[in-house]
Amino acid sequence: MFVANSGIHLKNSWWFFDKTVTEVQDLITLHGARLIDWEVYRDAGNKLTAGVLIEEVGDDDFFGFGSVGADISIPLGSGDYGEWTMNVGGNVLFLSSAAETANGGDDVEAIGYIGLSVSY
Repeated sequence: MFVANSGIHLKNSWWFFDKTVTEVQDLITLHGARLIDWEVYRDAGNKLTAGVLIEEVGDDDFFGFGSVGADISIPLGSGDYGEWTMNVGGNVLFLSSAAETANGGDDVEAIGYIGLSVSY
């Protein structure tokens, strides 16, 4: 899920390359940041790193959403074209504040469906 980098979700970020592990630790402390991507490589025999830091502020949610749902399958019988089944179900999503923002301000989303399946 993507959320606009603004308002309570605003975070500065920094990228780096050709840094030692100690230099990366210093950058983390300097910026009050955390690593979100990190690669280690060798250059002329030296162990160096590249990566991305993101600011450790703003609204970070523990989870994106929780989901509860149910499905029912109803056999419709068989014929020349295989075994037919009707499927009915639904889910209720409970959204975090970031997901709620992306969902137009709704913190609960109900989803229902109906379908047919055939197997040979």
